[in-house]
Amino acid sequence: MSGLFGFISNSAEIGAAALEASMGSLDLGRADSLLRWGIGFHHEGEVLLRRHPADARSAVPMRQVLGEVRGVSLIGHYGKASAGARGTEDTYPCRYRSWLYAHCGAVDQSEPFRSALRLRLPDFLSANLQADTSNELLFRLFLSCLHDRNALLDGRATAAHARDAIRAYLAAVRRAAAQAGLVAPALNLLVGNGEFLAVARTGARIAFRSVDGPRELDLVLGDRADRLAISSRTSPRVDLVFSDPARAAGRFIDVAPGTLLVLSADAPPVSAAIEPEGVSRAA
Repeated sequence: MSGLFGFISNSAEIGAAALEASMGSLDLGRADSLLRWGIGFHHEGEVLLRRHPADARSAVPMRQVLGEVRGVSLIGHYGKASAGARGTEDTYPCRYRSWLYAHCGAVDQSEPFRSALRLRLPDFLSANLQADTSNELLFRLFLSCLHDRNALLDGRATAAHARDAIRAYLAAVRRAAAQAGLVAPALNLLVGNGEFLAVARTGARIAFRSVDGPRELDLVLGDRADRLAISSRTSPRVDLVFSDPARAAGRFIDVAPGTLLVLSADAPPVSAAIEPEGVSRAA
């Protein structure tokens, strides 16, 4: 089991608080399994990571996961820790410049699949791999799809670039799996660069919630809202993402299978079919 969570907000003060209030904890649902988790977040032009490849617990309160996070955007991942895990090389999220990336779903780790993925990478992305695993190679493949659209460097990517790169990425993963004689993995993807979050669903359940305006935020945060210093110049807005909405507080809306959703701090969510193309406002 693994899952994703995250937020994007127009205020660095409210995203982590809203996520904590909505999720409560990271929980594998099994006391005999240790948790692996990580978060990456954007704050004042910096990208910061916290990654724990093998926590000593099967469940961790979100208050401890998020700590004193102040950020406009965050991507998180959790799952079962690997036996003997020590290093963070294969613990999501991954980072390249301002980009953060995480996926969930079972991924084949065989050499034929890894070889098919390596063949699709340009030299500058295949050099100096942090870990020669399918997960790391998939991250590099996504970066390659951004690079093909001249959207890899900071400040160049638009939401349209991200949608096109994700579509190309998922198509490349299918081709690599077919080359290795495998069925393409059913993945959910969460990527962002601080300007927007993009969610793609080809796997299990994942959902989002939009909180727009002070009244809705008060309903989410309860008494905690009184302790947050929120600027009155802008109406507060935050979009939340979580893979386990059945355990979440509040009304989360499922992302439909085969759908790509783009979330930003200053506009309603926009959904599009991964294929064929179609774009609409999310419900």
